[in-house]
This record gives sequence, C-alpha cells and structure tokens, in this order.
Amino acid sequence: MDRTFILIEDPTRGPLLARALTEALGEPVLFLAPSQRPPAFPCDFLIAAELPGRCGLDLGFTLQQSSASYRILLWSPSPPDLYLWTAWRLGFAGYLDCADPWTENLRWLQAFRETGEAWPPPLRARVERFETAVGSRLRQLRPEEAERLADLARPISWKERACRWGISREGARRAAQRLCEKLGCEGPEDVVAWAWTYGLLKATSEGPIPTPALQLVLRVFSRPDSRGPSGHPKSAGEADRARAGGAPSTAF
Repeated sequence: MDRTFILIEDPTRGPLLARALTEALGEPVLFLAPSQRPPAFPCDFLIAAELPGRCGLDLGFTLQQSSASYRILLWSPSPPDLYLWTAWRLGFAGYLDCADPWTENLRWLQAFRETGEAWPPPLRARVERFETAVGSRLRQLRPEEAERLADLARPISWKERACRWGISREGARRAAQRLCEKLGCEGPEDVVAWAWTYGLLKATSEGPIPTPALQLVLRVFSRPDSRGPSGHPKSAGEADRARAGGAPSTAF
C-alpha cells in the first residue's frame, strides 16, 4: 500500500488504538494528534468525529480541501444521522460506527484501504432516510438562520431575539415565521421540536446552539461554488469534481 494510514483521535486513547489497529490490520497505522500538521504525501485518514475542542467533521473537511491526495473516513460510537448525512454531503469516503463489532470495523477499514470507500449498508440507509426526510429543507437554510433557530430554542424574549438579530421586535417575529415556513413547521414551538428531533441543536451551558455538523455543512452550502445550475447545493465532493471537469453525482 503506497498510502500512509493515519489515525486522528483523542490523544488519551489514540496511541493505544493506533497500535491495536496496526496489529489487527498488519500494516502501520500512525497516530496524529488533532493539532499536529499532517504529511504532504498521499494519506488515508481515520478521524474521530468527536475530538477535544474540535469537530472531527470540520477537521476532515479542512484536510480534504487542503489536498486532493487525502481520503477521509470518519468514525464515532452510535453516530447521529446528521453526522452521517454531513459526511456524505462533504464527499467523505465513508463513516464507521465504533459501537459495531471490532471485526466488522476491521473489514470495512480494509475495504477503505483497498477501494477508498467504506459505507456500511445500515449507515448508508440512514443517510438516505435522513436525506429524504429533511435534506431538501436543510439545503435551504443559511448559516445565520441556523443561529436564529437556536435562539428560538432559548427561553428569551422577542426583544432579546430582536437585539441578537439586529432587527426590530416585529421584524424578529416575521423572520421567525419565515424560518418556520421554510422548514415546513407551523410556528416557533414546532420548529424547535423538529430541530431537536433531528439533532440540529446542541445543549450547552450558555443555551442551545446549532450542532457543529450543521454549522459546517451550511457553511459549505453557502459557498458560491457549491451550487449547481438549478441553484441547489452540491456536495463538497461534487463541487470539487465540477471544478476538475468531472460530472457531479449524488449517488453512493
């Protein structure tokens, strides 16, 4: 194999896990801390979706954009549907569930090394269901609307929301109603319940915020080169293929 295999994990468990993978796969798996600079030659990366102080999806996207020779595979225990969908929309090579049997994940890691892809059918099916249920609605969202969605989940007054949004109180109410209509919900309470149901919000000590995965994918959607002729967002992988002259595809 002429591609270096690199594991990016929590530093407290990453080195031990890299050694275990090296023994199980029969090839070197190098550990890299999230803050370390990756090598400049072709690499396959296995990245934990949850890293100390950083979203692994965001790190994976940064690496993917920095070099066309990098292939990105994410993993986490019992991944949320939003994470799986985001990885697919960003054009990653796949996603594994750490909670699955060790032997099963090893089989998919070998497939990743051989073919450059690793989408287990159950996770692929979850992506397809999520895309059918909410994909088109999420692609309409702007990053600032995700922030407003989180503000609707906060127990604050309309005056406070208006101040945070930089508009009048009545303007805030109208903006909230437009957001509800865009997402197919009747009102603020419905849209907040819908957002929690699909994992779009994250609880913090300072109140709800958009999940890092949602923030990332909406930033990508908002890029000028991420939209096709119809105006609909393409995946990051599709945008890259389009820049290279290839035909975009949303199929697995």
